[in-house]
Amino acid sequence: NGSSLFGKGTHTKIHYKCHFVSICNVFLHLKWPRVINLSDVHSFSRHQFFQSTFSLISVNGSFYAIHEVDTFKGEAGGVVSRWEIVNGQLERQEHVNLGKTFPAHLLIDTDHNLALTANYGSSSVNVIQMSADGMLKEVVQTLGYGEGCRDASHPHQVIRAGDVVWIVDLGCDAVYNYRIEGNELQYAGKVQVEEGAGPRHMVVDEDKKLAYLVCELKNFLLVFSYDEAGNLQQLEKVEFAEKEGQYGAEILLSEDRKTLYASSRGNGIIVIGMKSGSINISWML
Repeated sequence: NGSSLFGKGTHTKIHYKCHFVSICNVFLHLKWPRVINLSDVHSFSRHQFFQSTFSLISVNGSFYAIHEVDTFKGEAGGVVSRWEIVNGQLERQEHVNLGKTFPAHLLIDTDHNLALTANYGSSSVNVIQMSADGMLKEVVQTLGYGEGCRDASHPHQVIRAGDVVWIVDLGCDAVYNYRIEGNELQYAGKVQVEEGAGPRHMVVDEDKKLAYLVCELKNFLLVFSYDEAGNLQQLEKVEFAEKEGQYGAEILLSEDRKTLYASSRGNGIIVIGMKSGSINISWML
């Protein structure tokens, strides 16, 4: 079926600003990678997508974005917004102020009708209630972090598998696991990784109950097993890249769950990991 691919631009040094937005009608499965056919490209100015830094598409066809700012339209706090294309124009339908600043990552959970943000700049996570048709309602929970960390807490990503949610905290060198109960997250545990590693992004293989975590501050990838509560147990530590100055950014798992794709914050190379058996990984640059 036709869906939409959502692309956006880079940011400035002071405030993250969207420089362009492109909407394409495509044949796309949301688990990357897939071959896609692009057509009917539309472009929108940054003014229509004010200071948006992370965006994704829900199954209901709405576009969701976070705005990594400390103030939005005169009100303190970052924002989550929902957009639709109306008569060929991208129009904001509603937005919710988080009461916390500088969100960096957004997860839309249509199974539980929740939106979750990792707020890198304010050491926090927000849970936002959504309606059954995808409308953003209000913040129902705010979690704070930072006690006992080597650095200020920097939640960088939210990941979900079923009723389990993980929060990756780059500043605290930790991954927290929660269980969704009602419309809130209930704490279940955490795993502490090597000090100074700076865990950034993680992807899970729900069939094998494995998780793959790339680190931003040290050059390695960590492989974990996890139980029904989401508790992580480290199995392996793998060098991320042989070239100096390469550190982890994004990590994705192919639809057939046989290949890992990881990008670097160094020279921007893409590292491809072929999975053989359960956890053996060979990297190709």
